Amino acid sequence: MIDARGQQGETRAFLPQVESLRGFAALAVAYSHCGIALIFGANMRRGAVEYGFRGWVLRPLGWATNGEAAVITFFVISGLVLSLALDARPAHRALGSYAAFGVKRVFRLYPAHLAALALFVPLAALTVFRVPVLDPARLAALSSGLKPWVDGTVYAHPSLVGALKTGALHDNYYNPVTWTLQVEILACLFLPFFAALSRHGRWWIDTAVLALLVGAAVALDSQARPDLVPLYLPAFYAGCMVRTHGRRFAALLGRARGGQGLGFAACFLLLVGPAAALSPDQARLAIVLDMAVAGFGLVSIIAWGTSPALSRLMLNPVSRTMGRLSYSFYLWHDLTLFVFTRLLFATVLPATLARWDLAVLFGTVLVTISGSFAIAALSYRWIERPFVAFGKYVAGAGIFTRTPAWWRAQVVAPHID
Repeated sequence: MIDARGQQGETRAFLPQVESLRGFAALAVAYSHCGIALIFGANMRRGAVEYGFRGWVLRPLGWATNGEAAVITFFVISGLVLSLALDARPAHRALGSYAAFGVKRVFRLYPAHLAALALFVPLAALTVFRVPVLDPARLAALSSGLKPWVDGTVYAHPSLVGALKTGALHDNYYNPVTWTLQVEILACLFLPFFAALSRHGRWWIDTAVLALLVGAAVALDSQARPDLVPLYLPAFYAGCMVRTHGRRFAALLGRARGGQGLGFAACFLLLVGPAAALSPDQARLAIVLDMAVAGFGLVSIIAWGTSPALSRLMLNPVSRTMGRLSYSFYLWHDLTLFVFTRLLFATVLPATLARWDLAVLFGTVLVTISGSFAIAALSYRWIERPFVAFGKYVAGAGIFTRTPAWWRAQVVAPHID
């Protein structure tokens, strides 16, 4: 069984406002993927009004909903939440505790992912991807990173080996967004040690560890698996630092009237600005590290800030619901998007899609996001919650080492001004 102190520690690790931030990040990722519906209208001539709308509304919206920035924010949030939980039940001192931490993460991440895969791939292969698109030659001539998932390359020819590899998170062939789950799983091997090193908020330790992690990202080919994770480890460590230095940062901003709101805006601009100005192929590492720094500031203000406006935004029922469903929503949105887009390409002529592409975009956003949240609610109720509870039960079994009494008696960063 899980001891009472461990339960209290996990309760303290839950920050509803941070969970809501994760919901907004998942929404940003979803919107950034909906552009697949616009691929037929890429070279259309536009009128002055439509051109202005694209330049003054759609372009800033796309800039603000940068998918990679949202993913980096996910990693910072994971670092914070998991390090808070590890403060109550440290996992780096005993093999059993380390294994228990891993068991809980496996039951947190895998069941919803495997359920989505097992339900979607065979159903898509047997139904919607048997319907031909209206103009396959025109679709084949287009260039889009997401095209293989709607033109029949992936789901029209299912592979058991490919499904097993995706299920094991060896690759992300059948659900592109699951590359982030691979990073999460690999990062969990390091998080117990990150939590221990950053626990007391000593600048010299944290600076040294971050320098080492950045050096590893530079030295390794971080754009090729299995070395993808070093590129993102600084973001996880930055999340661990939110519980110490982040408190100081939020408190410092809070001393000035409106300081936390202005700080939030500045961190958000730092999060998405360089990515909008620079090419990821030319400055990928610099952009990711910039996002990790900005994510640290953003999450710190949300977690420990006292701004009434931010509190109202993050703690209202809609934001809380989005945050609660964010993981399953994140898993299902691309799958829902691929089905909707395939049906769109199979029932509406490309010329019509090109001419009315703004209406197509808004329709795609509305249908796929609302549909994905409906599926996510079912996944959360029947898959996520039961398996998370089961993972905690298994992790609390007697085969795993209990938290050392000398550690439980300590308090994490009790006086941070």
